[in-house]
Amino acid sequence: MTCLERLERISDRMGGGRARPRYLLASARVLRQDASGTAQENLREAVGLTRSRSRPFETG
Repeated sequence: MTCLERLERISDRMGGGRARPRYLLASARVLRQDASGTAQENLREAVGLTRSRSRPFETG
């Protein structure tokens, strides 16, 4: 969880782009057992962000 919190701070400092979706994917992976609802929300947000960038390889 400490690493995830650090990744979130880095993502916040870097702004949008690729950092936020990567944080969201990592958090979904970490939280999938203990907070599955949050993990699902994070996955949806990550997909939405990558689709909005129109980068097919990031979306994949």
